[in-house]
Amino acid sequence: MGYEPFSAELDALGPDRDWPPFNSEPQPDTPLSRKGLKASPYVYRDPSKIPPRAWLYDRRLIRGFISTTVAPGGIGKSSLELVEAIALATGRTLLGVPVPVPCRVWYWCGEDPLEEIERRVAAILIRYGIDPAELDGRLFLDSGRTSEIVIAETTRAGTVLAQPVLAALRETIDENSIDVVILDPFISTHRVYEAAVSRRDAVAKALREDYPRLAGELAALARQLAQTEAEVRLANRERPEDRPLIVGPEEMVRGVPPNGMVGSSMFPRLLDRLYLPNLDRIQQAAGNAVWSPDKVATA
Repeated sequence: MGYEPFSAELDALGPDRDWPPFNSEPQPDTPLSRKGLKASPYVYRDPSKIPPRAWLYDRRLIRGFISTTVAPGGIGKSSLELVEAIALATGRTLLGVPVPVPCRVWYWCGEDPLEEIERRVAAILIRYGIDPAELDGRLFLDSGRTSEIVIAETTRAGTVLAQPVLAALRETIDENSIDVVILDPFISTHRVYEAAVSRRDAVAKALREDYPRLAGELAALARQLAQTEAEVRLANRERPEDRPLIVGPEEMVRGVPPNGMVGSSMFPRLLDRLYLPNLDRIQQAAGNAVWSPDKVATA
């Protein structure tokens, strides 16, 4: 028999490797049919009775969806995410964006030590005149150097999700009634070949789909999480449908665009450097006054 490049992956599928069948005839006893897969007919519902999107921050963060922040290294995305995390936790308008309801935010940094994260938080509090007491019970900080999160890795059998890690994430989010989870950077949460977009997409789907029921119908971390109605109400407090959200700041790595994560997110955000010559051209085209340090110095 000749060489089969995906033999290990096929063997790992077990009895499901022959699904779907190669003929067009319906199969009465298949793995999918046994799971009760069926098409659901559309039933019209009055639009006024469809729950609106639960926006948490501007038109970018919404309960039940993944958002991403993509930027080159060193541009300041982590600092931006921390300021936004504190804005969400305090309910303050720090960057011109109103916060409808204060949230419980968990910020996890996979690269820097906890002391560095604390320095940045302290600087933000000083800059905006925020009393640290406003963050009590609402902001959670962890470093990947002491609390590693590796959701998936590539093995000979393919991309494997770390179910114990996913279970631990579910548990801590549930215990603390977390609303927003920020994983910074996303690349630190997996050991998947960075150029394999389909494999990184599998990791993103684990975040988006494999957590969809923490305190209601949380669409952020892992399938199979059961919550009772009483627990949902307890976690809701003033929040409509307690659905935590995951934000994944992700870098462009060696010119490889992060299509797997961005493609799996509903609200991607791109940060890039803007050089003054380009700013001049853009502002002049819009008919706006152009600011520059030289004009300030000569004024």
